[in-house]
Amino acid sequence: ATDLLRSSGVGGRVALSARTPAPQQQQQQKPLVCLAAAKDGASKDEKLVGVDVGGTFTDVVYTDTATGITLTHKVPTTPDNPSRGVLNGILELCERYGIEKGEITRVLHGTTTATNAILEQDGCKTGMITTEGYRDVVHIGRHQRPENYSILQEVPWQDRVLVKRRNRMTVKERVAPPSGEVVEALDEEGVRTAAKELKKKGVDAIAICFLFSYLNPEHEERAAEIVREEYPEAFVTTSAGVSPMFREFERFTTALINTYIGPKVANYVDQLETGLQNAGINGDLHVMASNGGACTPLMVNEKPVLTVLSGPAAGILGAKWIGDLSGSNNLITFDVGGTSADIGIITGGQYEMANARETEIAGYPLMVPQIDIHTIGAGGGSIAYKDAGGAFKVGPRSAGAVPGPACYSRGGTEPTVTDANVVLGRLVPDNFLGGEMSLDAEASRVAVANLAKELDLSVEECAEGIVTIANANMANAVSSRTVQKGIDPREYALVAFGGGGSMQAAEVAGMLKINKVLVPPYPGLLSAMGLLVSDLKYDTSRTEFETNNDCNVSKINRDFENMEKELMAQLAKDGVTREDAAFTRSGDLRYVGQGYELGVEFPDGEITEEALQAIWAQFHKQHEMEFGHCFKDSNIELVNIKLSAVGTTEKIEEPTYPEGKQEGSLKTCTSMFRVGGKMQEFEAAVYDRWSLPVDQNLEGPAIICQKDTTTLVPPGCTFRNFANGCIEIDTTALCEEDRSDTASADTFDPVTAAVIRGELENIAIEMGYKLERMAYSSIIRESRDFGTALVSANGDQLAESKQSTPLQSGPIPGYIRGIRKIMEERGEIFEEGDVIMHNDPYGGASHGPDIGFIVPVFYEGNLVGFSGCTAHHLDIGSLTPGSCGIVEAVDAYAEGLQFKAIKVYARGEKNIPVWHMLEDNIRTSDLVKGDMEAQIASAQQGAIKFQELMAKWGTETVEGSYGDLLSYSERIMRQAISELPDGEYSATTYIDGYQYSDDPMYKDLPLCVKLRVKGDEMEVDLTGTAKQLDKPINMPFTGTVDCAIWLTIRSILLDSKIHGFIPQNTGLINPIKIYAPPGCMANPIFPAPTIARFCPGNQLADTVMKALAQAAPEKISAGIGNLKVISFSGARPEDESKYWVHMEIFEGAYGGRFGMDGMDAIDTLYANTRNNPIEDIESHLPLRVNKYELRENAAAPGQWRGGLGSIREFTYLADGGASVEGEGHKYKPWGFDGGAEGETAFLKLTDDQGTVDMPSKMPYKPAKKGSKFIAVGPAGGGYGNPLLRDPEKVLSDVEDEYITAEAAREQYGVVLVAGTNGDGSMLVDAEATRAAREKMGGPKATPV
Repeated sequence: ATDLLRSSGVGGRVALSARTPAPQQQQQQKPLVCLAAAKDGASKDEKLVGVDVGGTFTDVVYTDTATGITLTHKVPTTPDNPSRGVLNGILELCERYGIEKGEITRVLHGTTTATNAILEQDGCKTGMITTEGYRDVVHIGRHQRPENYSILQEVPWQDRVLVKRRNRMTVKERVAPPSGEVVEALDEEGVRTAAKELKKKGVDAIAICFLFSYLNPEHEERAAEIVREEYPEAFVTTSAGVSPMFREFERFTTALINTYIGPKVANYVDQLETGLQNAGINGDLHVMASNGGACTPLMVNEKPVLTVLSGPAAGILGAKWIGDLSGSNNLITFDVGGTSADIGIITGGQYEMANARETEIAGYPLMVPQIDIHTIGAGGGSIAYKDAGGAFKVGPRSAGAVPGPACYSRGGTEPTVTDANVVLGRLVPDNFLGGEMSLDAEASRVAVANLAKELDLSVEECAEGIVTIANANMANAVSSRTVQKGIDPREYALVAFGGGGSMQAAEVAGMLKINKVLVPPYPGLLSAMGLLVSDLKYDTSRTEFETNNDCNVSKINRDFENMEKELMAQLAKDGVTREDAAFTRSGDLRYVGQGYELGVEFPDGEITEEALQAIWAQFHKQHEMEFGHCFKDSNIELVNIKLSAVGTTEKIEEPTYPEGKQEGSLKTCTSMFRVGGKMQEFEAAVYDRWSLPVDQNLEGPAIICQKDTTTLVPPGCTFRNFANGCIEIDTTALCEEDRSDTASADTFDPVTAAVIRGELENIAIEMGYKLERMAYSSIIRESRDFGTALVSANGDQLAESKQSTPLQSGPIPGYIRGIRKIMEERGEIFEEGDVIMHNDPYGGASHGPDIGFIVPVFYEGNLVGFSGCTAHHLDIGSLTPGSCGIVEAVDAYAEGLQFKAIKVYARGEKNIPVWHMLEDNIRTSDLVKGDMEAQIASAQQGAIKFQELMAKWGTETVEGSYGDLLSYSERIMRQAISELPDGEYSATTYIDGYQYSDDPMYKDLPLCVKLRVKGDEMEVDLTGTAKQLDKPINMPFTGTVDCAIWLTIRSILLDSKIHGFIPQNTGLINPIKIYAPPGCMANPIFPAPTIARFCPGNQLADTVMKALAQAAPEKISAGIGNLKVISFSGARPEDESKYWVHMEIFEGAYGGRFGMDGMDAIDTLYANTRNNPIEDIESHLPLRVNKYELRENAAAPGQWRGGLGSIREFTYLADGGASVEGEGHKYKPWGFDGGAEGETAFLKLTDDQGTVDMPSKMPYKPAKKGSKFIAVGPAGGGYGNPLLRDPEKVLSDVEDEYITAEAAREQYGVVLVAGTNGDGSMLVDAEATRAAREKMGGPKATPV
């Protein structure tokens, strides 16, 4: 520690400051005294203030870089105007400590203004001007539902729109890849007209969002000029100006967020800057940005979206500073508050930046540079409870500040993590907040005792369980952020801060095998201190799409040069010279075909061919580190280049421990800990933070009290207080605990069950993470048509990845049963190192293209489970290109290659002939093989983690937890079924079948469902369903039919929006029995073809919902509009002997729901995939997407209208072909409870022969260059009597052009008249509407 102190500072030796704080300062608060460094000529003496605004308090830290004095202060936050609290804090600190406010040279600020505006939907009225044909990109999004298992869920970008459709204007213009060529000039008069219209509508801010603007921003920039000419008062944003990267939905939404919050943030910053000046504080104001750098008010006013993670980013900088002081440059940051915990990673002294594809705020994608910070709902106020299924859970629901934990005596009665710590004696009731607040220990005990009784535990066991589960949730979150990135947390130190970080950190570190915890001097003020170590920082990027075999080095160098000029100009505005500026280069790279990029550092100076070779090699290395695998024979694509510019500023110095007593512990108190698997009492030493001895090794258990937090040191751990005020806790003893020796099935308890359940889920999530990022084809990495799961040795599903689409993860146990059966018939056995490939639809697989890779997991020589993943592959050697639209296959053999329990790896050895067979018999074999390798790597990683889980807990304990896990899910499903009235509920729907066939047996096919509910069980009978066909729309009973049924039932009865997270496993399906007569479409007999079963299966799910609507009307939606899949294909331009294949899933729509309109243009029921970005499709394929918008005048009337479908138009830019599979061209989605039926889908093909309507199924059809497919999606059914719909909602639909004013009158009885403010708006004529509705037979008490 002494050596560290002597070597710190800038340009010379250091000495302790001679300044002694005034007595009044010591009475108010203990200041930090910093080391003062001898300054060199280039350094400046500055007086800095850092101010971080939190939800309850505003933290202020002052430092004088000349004297080294650092002082802290805390004032209440003023939510109505946070700038007032900021000013109060600075002025109070100056007055209290005798600081001359006029001498403050810089104020650095962490703000929540941008974040709160988004979370509280408190932005401005926003307008948008976008490319003609793409008005609804920001409404449709990626067409994936946020939740797999929910009918009543919210879709943020549809239910909390940033810009209403009425304010989204379109203009003619078009830019195209790869070079940004202008294919249609900007209609400047159209822009001018749109600007005038938006001004007339009274919008405050306008976003300009054009396709491919990241390649060529000229159209956006010119449009912005025109808007400013016509409407100079408006806040204007261009999408390329904020986020110049590809993926239109994400970039447009980022621009809209910037626009939505722009005026509010600008007003706040202006208010604060003016307030500082009026108060006599003339120092520069800098605001912390999400990227870890400070920026000026000018930049914040232009790009307020950069400040969304302002406060948390400052905390990461503060943690890095603590690491620097402590000689640790590999850190995991652990910021725990009352309701949540923020987790970040610092490697080699550099904080991790988030992948642009993974960042979001309030459910909206946010594609700007930001530190990778992961937030979970776990904190001191997290509430513990026993849920409906009997599971012991903690969080994410929180008691908040009010009423808070029971011990706060503010009305809280539910047990929280804080209450559990009180019961365990880990918090000192009369020394909370430095003695300013006393805790009610009895209230905590009563709250925990109530839960303990429910769980049949002692009060102490329950309290310890609460803390353990909360800690496990946090540890799993840390693991998800480290292990997924190829980072071993054992090589890192944990930096604990926030109000609760240092209370939980040691035990969380023990769970992660981290042996060092660092606690800053003021953990609760670290974000404010982090502001004082920040530099000015700006980022920019360019999308390149260059490959290692064809790379335009000149363009890359030119782009870097222009980017550097751009950022240097910004720094120059801030007064930074070129000598004080530092630039860092990097790039986003991926293998050609993949959809996720890895960041790779680039060298300074000119990029040469030699430098590129080093970059490619580094990418291979990083890919292997993060994913455990690399593809050295694959080409690499450089997607984006990035540049960061830093302007160095003066910073806070290293602190020294405050002068005063260092007397050791104040007293002891009785605390409880679990040691060796048993609860034990200990006498814990209680210390005052500022009386700790310096540079002495002390032993736990210990409780260290200070005003802003309490630090806990468990038994067996040691700690040391350094001269700079940092505490280091050695948690080696906790890391060495062997739980397998202390836990067994005989001592199994709900706490252990909860922890193991979380770890199983984390493994499955990690598998999905790796597969998605390693996959090559868009159907996997963009559409997410894959699944990962863990399965027990006896075939029970234990956990699945959240990224999975349900139709992929659900069948995995069936794959394993099918594999087992085939191997038993062959006399084969599972062996360690095996990887088994399987796609037999009569052996558990959902259909042939969904190929599964299963790894048997062995531990200590015994089979203990399976790690498996499935994914849809672009081609499996079927009779025509692609793996969908194979609608004329006559039997299973015509559908492509069949893999029946094939060992592609046997005892760890690769089965080379199998891979040769794949290469020779599959189109696009390079992409398919890459996807398969990704699946194998994912499944193998899951197996490794499964083995580690066994080693950690012991086989007996892990396998013992399965019973609790499965019985929990079964119990909660049985309870949900028992709440339904006993009885039989029937429904029938029809599918198109083959409408072009002359034989009636192939079309108008019934799907029949009878649900019989008796007590807590349900029987699903499909008798009456059409007989199987010799065409491939039959549905495998295992893998499709069963999944469609149980998934729909769980989504309705256990809707995650209502019930929260419920683990998906075999227990959920045990109470549900399914019967389908052999030989029907829902239970075909081999070799009946099944490859095109996707849309019929989804219609079956809809039929189940139609039947269940009779028993649970408030939990269902009206009829869904079904999906469609088109396989586009053609010869590759560079090698016509090879194919390109692209599969696009076309969205459906949900029907109206009780209290909610239907979800628009979205994947439905058992599917939950994503669309492909237009900017990705056109950059890699000879296709042009001419239109992607919502379908107008098709919303099914209802009290809650049906969801809208979409319109998509594709043009071939080269000769190719396509095949189609779908349903819903003839039969409309059903309406419910008086709601109208929805609308059917249709498909048109336009070529040199004219335009023709296509059926819902189309075998492969060649398409010439210039041919167009126009796909119009279905609209969901209406729910409830349209005459009961809120007239204001009808008016809103008219204003957004979903329906016409005439339809409002005819369908809803709503009469609209012109408004009086001259902006073209309309109003509801209340009296005329009442009369019209009564005339139409509506209720007399119509809501108006």
